[in-house]
Amino acid sequence: ACLISPGTCNEGTDVCDFTARACGVNADGCCPAGCPAFIDSDCNNPPFIPQVVCPFNETNGDGGPCAYIQGSVPIEDPAASNTGPTLRWKPTGGAAPDPDGDAVTYYVYFGTNPASLGLITAGGLSAISGTNSYDYPNPGKLILNTTYYWKIVATDINGVSVLSVGSWEFKTKANTAPTANITCNPASCSAFANDGIILNANDSSDPEDCPSAFPNAPCNLACVWAGGGFSGDCGNQLFSPASPGNYPFTLKTTDTGGLSSPLASKTIVIKQDVFADFRCCYGKPNCAACGAGDWPVGDWRVCTDSTTKPKVGVDKICYRADLWSSPSEGAAISTYNWTFDDGNPAQTGSMVGGWKVNKKQISITLKVTDNAGRWDQVTKVLNSAFPPPGWVEK
Repeated sequence: ACLISPGTCNEGTDVCDFTARACGVNADGCCPAGCPAFIDSDCNNPPFIPQVVCPFNETNGDGGPCAYIQGSVPIEDPAASNTGPTLRWKPTGGAAPDPDGDAVTYYVYFGTNPASLGLITAGGLSAISGTNSYDYPNPGKLILNTTYYWKIVATDINGVSVLSVGSWEFKTKANTAPTANITCNPASCSAFANDGIILNANDSSDPEDCPSAFPNAPCNLACVWAGGGFSGDCGNQLFSPASPGNYPFTLKTTDTGGLSSPLASKTIVIKQDVFADFRCCYGKPNCAACGAGDWPVGDWRVCTDSTTKPKVGVDKICYRADLWSSPSEGAAISTYNWTFDDGNPAQTGSMVGGWKVNKKQISITLKVTDNAGRWDQVTKVLNSAFPPPGWVEK
């Protein structure tokens, strides 16, 4: 009788392997008459050897090997999308991955040392006909200016494996230094002192770390400012000095690879703004009698001076602004507007008053406007005193 085990049975001159799925067996475990002859090596062929298509996304579009994959060829680093390369390969023998039609699993090995590449598909990838691909899940990006190697191991359902011939390689592009750019708001980089000016690093860029230019994401640039006391923020910086003048600024950007840009420079022009101020004169018969200039050379005192105080109901009070107020750069003062909380009506003009002090504490507000439309406002409090008992005005 013919037995199934061990492995083969003889019937006539035919030799059949029970594992050869193309050759059936009779119910008694023997090969049927007329079964084609098989030997063990014919019964399970290894998968087709994988061949490279592209180390990155295919460029020629025909599914064939890329002409540039061998050797160190610059390839754009996928920094912007936070992904690694797309590796592509296909079987050498045709569209199917295995000559016997067996299911095949591909294992991808990847790294920078061709002698010890690491397995990056632990569970394997189920083979498909034609071009196979794998998106390398690099958690950040590939290292710039670095050669990477990869290879494929194909294993069929019976555990027979073949290795791609050698390893394939590609080189990422070299790190490129970033650029720095200083942008102002307003764009003229000129502003009045009261307004200040906003500076930022907008339009600074880097091909690898800031491809769409700051502030568009992703952008991983560090900024170093000189001037204005700014620190490492690339975003909006308010510069509002007290004094007008020309202020030089520089900006340097640095990428994650440590390369720095040439210095960008910008001169910020801060213009004199309109300024409102006034003085007080009292103890005179009228405002025209007040001598020009600051006390004690003149008769105009700082209104908040507490060393001497006008007497309520006795001293006349005058206010003057033109000697101490100033317009914005290139303009002239057009109006002076006064308001008081002592019951006197609002006034206009550079010098107003001439009425007696009627309360112990008076709040005075002056608004100065120039012909450029700029304005400034100041409020002062005048402290007065009641005359001593028995005071008689002479």
